[in-house]
Amino acid sequence: MFGYTYDELSSMWVVGVLIVVSIAGIVVNSLLLHILTKMSEKSTSFVMIWSVGIADLLLCQFTLLVCITRPILGYPKSYHSSFYCPVLSSLTFFFSSMSGILMAFLAMERYRVICHQQGLPRRIIWTLFSAIALTFGILLTGNSINGGFAPDPSFIFCMPMGTEWSLWANYAFNILINIPILILAVCYISIFAKCYRANVPDHAEQITRKAAIRSLLFLAIYFLCYLPKVSTTLIGIYFGLGSPPRFLYMLAPISMTTLAIINPILVLVLHRHVKGKAKEFIYRKKSNSILLVRY
Repeated sequence: MFGYTYDELSSMWVVGVLIVVSIAGIVVNSLLLHILTKMSEKSTSFVMIWSVGIADLLLCQFTLLVCITRPILGYPKSYHSSFYCPVLSSLTFFFSSMSGILMAFLAMERYRVICHQQGLPRRIIWTLFSAIALTFGILLTGNSINGGFAPDPSFIFCMPMGTEWSLWANYAFNILINIPILILAVCYISIFAKCYRANVPDHAEQITRKAAIRSLLFLAIYFLCYLPKVSTTLIGIYFGLGSPPRFLYMLAPISMTTLAIINPILVLVLHRHVKGKAKEFIYRKKSNSILLVRY
């Protein structure tokens, strides 16, 4: 499919990095979800943050299982396993795609609230998301049943290949994994322009400008993480799947999994109410630790 030669050293290096990233993602997302349970807010944005946290937590858990199972089974035995490609790798692709789509919906919600003073109808959001998730889930399930898989260039994950289901599953995956960055770019550049040009009183101008700069910072971080995947997709479309430098294919799963750490950190840092709860949680933990030391 790609034409790259198997390299055990580079493959295990990526496995090691992914294990570290996955564990960090599990810790940070577990912290975020724990803090969210202490809050009574039920807004659309809040519910979507919950959903992103759950998707990222599951993504990190299944990525960790892939990275533990892969060295145990070895190459090429892992790709002949009845659960490695059909279950572990497929679920990793599924939750990675769903996390990106949820972040895209959250960006659209923020854009509507900030630029048009009204959010997206919750029913529309969840109807569209459910339809996307169901369609992709059916494609991955059909491909898993048919057994159409091949090693990706990192020789860690399994790419759909060899059947009619595989063709459509690959199309769906590449659309779902890449389109969020386009939506994020449109939404957060629009938010930046709206906030930066807003006609507000002098005492509120600094706050508005900071919000505008944060939107660009948010976008820049996402662009860096998406860059390897977008680059391999674009180069592959125009010059063939074996044309991109292999190191881009090696970086892509690391950078996309890193988003599962960045998402909760950005929420903890930028969402005012969640940030307040996080500070309260950390202060309480510190106080309890001090009391335990004293007694």
